[in-house]
Amino acid sequence: MLWSDEPQYRIILEMGINLFVVTALVSYASSKDKVEVIIKGNVIAGIIFIGYLLYEVGFDNLLQIKYRLVLEYYNSNAVGIFLAISSISATYLYFKNKKNSYLVLIAVFSVVILLTGSKKAIFSLVFGIALYLLFREKRKKKVYLNIILVCAFVGLIMYLSFNVDFFYRIIGSRIDALKDTIFNKKIDESDGNRIMMIRYGIEWFKYNPIIGHGVGNYEVMLARTIGMETYSHNNYIELLVGVGIIGFLAYYSMYWFIARKLIVIRKMDKDLIAFAMSIFFTLVIMEIGLVSYYSTTNQLVIALAFVIIRIVDPTKKRMVAIKGGITK
Repeated sequence: MLWSDEPQYRIILEMGINLFVVTALVSYASSKDKVEVIIKGNVIAGIIFIGYLLYEVGFDNLLQIKYRLVLEYYNSNAVGIFLAISSISATYLYFKNKKNSYLVLIAVFSVVILLTGSKKAIFSLVFGIALYLLFREKRKKKVYLNIILVCAFVGLIMYLSFNVDFFYRIIGSRIDALKDTIFNKKIDESDGNRIMMIRYGIEWFKYNPIIGHGVGNYEVMLARTIGMETYSHNNYIELLVGVGIIGFLAYYSMYWFIARKLIVIRKMDKDLIAFAMSIFFTLVIMEIGLVSYYSTTNQLVIALAFVIIRIVDPTKKRMVAIKGGITK
């Protein structure tokens, strides 16, 4: 902040609030039962948001959406990713409790995610549930069955997106545009802007690679350059430009710790670790297309993965037991 061209106090404040919220979650989640309360909270939060959506927009208006669901004060991508986390949480609870009500909730969340028209949210939904189903099983027959389930789920999403006019207008057409960008190199305006912003970010990083230009200053520099004041839509670029290689490595060192630990202890508690791996690795990939370092939702995902490691990791358990013995 001291070396920022223009200190971004809003982002600094959000990071401070996130620190408080994450600290509270880590302090509370001291057992598996409490972690499952948090996971249920993810689902309940999704239900509450759906209720708010129906109150704010109205069911009839939802059926008349022509482009994509837009809510005042809410980013469509953020809404979609939030509900994707609720869906992954509901998937975990379904396999844990075998209650069909969770399947109904997954279906409802999935439909609203389609309405947001967010490609990132749909990817998070499909990829996150796929990772959970694949990571939780050790037996080959079950793995093959889960692969079939994932393919069926993806097929259903694709069918709705491309064969139902209502969903095609909202999301199918956007997937078509992405497909043209990848295979036919026909870049639409949205994807073209994202590519341009990444290129600008790489150049600005080269100017000050060690400590960067200051937290949140990517959008300041973009506004000065082309008159467009927005973030980079890429967490990796945003951090490299803002805090340089030192801040980038410091931030992602915790990702490295979490990823390594999840892989090492993946067989300790197949359901809980599979859940942690699914939400965490989905976030890691999604950060190619979103800025998450000051997002409360995404920071809570990282914190939740951390506390699951703390609870499941046998070395951590022994350390707690030793400390408890010393205290006694």
